[in-house]
Amino acid sequence: MHSVSEEKRLDRKSEEVLASLMAEFISSGEAVASSTISKRFTRKISSAAVRNIMRRLEGEGLLEQVHTSGGRIPTDKGVRYYVEHLMSVEDLPEREADEIIKEYNMSSYNLSDLFVKTSEILSEFSNLAGVVKTPSLSDIMIKRIEFVSFGSKRLLGIFVGTDGIVENRIICLDEDLTHMDLERINNYCNKAFYGHTLVSARKKVKQELEEAKKEYDRILTKALVLSDEVLSEVDRSSIMINGVTVLASRLDLIDTGKLYAIMRVLEEKGLIMEILDKAIHGDSVSVFVGAESGFEAMSECAIVAAPYRRFGNVVGALGILGPKRMNYPRIVPLVEYAAGCVSRILSGDSI
Repeated sequence: MHSVSEEKRLDRKSEEVLASLMAEFISSGEAVASSTISKRFTRKISSAAVRNIMRRLEGEGLLEQVHTSGGRIPTDKGVRYYVEHLMSVEDLPEREADEIIKEYNMSSYNLSDLFVKTSEILSEFSNLAGVVKTPSLSDIMIKRIEFVSFGSKRLLGIFVGTDGIVENRIICLDEDLTHMDLERINNYCNKAFYGHTLVSARKKVKQELEEAKKEYDRILTKALVLSDEVLSEVDRSSIMINGVTVLASRLDLIDTGKLYAIMRVLEEKGLIMEILDKAIHGDSVSVFVGAESGFEAMSECAIVAAPYRRFGNVVGALGILGPKRMNYPRIVPLVEYAAGCVSRILSGDSI
């Protein structure tokens, strides 16, 4: 798992206490008392001994005491230490893996559908929020661009890549086009853009659009404008989020101001995009705990994220957003498995 920090290792007993406290905190979401931890040990250890260790961990900045007479909770640094050094991650249970594959096999591989389905899967299997940064497929080769009448003053623009990826969008027009107009537009597009990448195709559109306008060629101008709409949609990265309501119920926030700030982040999506951009640079799963994301509004949350690939090249990232007390040993393999499924689908492999 991708590490974002280097920590000096604690002694064995301190690690056992921190691991036990994290397990209890993940389960209850409440401050943990020393007596609770001493009961979790397989060998006998007194509450007083545990309390002394917890004080040392607090001095190290790994725990904090919420109330003077209460127990302690992990800090961001404490959660980070647990994730890096103490967490035991196993493979995703076979039953869940089979269910995820079944979900994907029931769906089409239209790009938009694939990433919406992935955000749904991540949310459904974690009971938290699933987030996906869609790829910018600027290097994809064009096989076909086609426009089909979709009712009055509307077209369905269809993009097909040479590797079988399909994307479409509804385009609104200011006038209806005849069957002959559409045939001319489709013939032009397929002749002009076949074999081009998105980058070179969009450059070609820009160059030829100026010429078409000078020559007052209405159909050619229309073909270029419509093509640019479809190409720009395929080339644009976006964020898919599913499970916001579930997340809000799991954050356990009494402070409505903090909850509102988190909901604003999810609505505007820009900060989520930046966090997932950081995950893209990791080799595998990355965990961002609280303030580690770099954004104060996310201080009560954590994101477990992983990059996904197309033909071996990283093109996007996906993850699960939840409270800092999320069940990391369960969430990490789920994110890793979903990233593997998306990578195989985008690369044309079976899952």
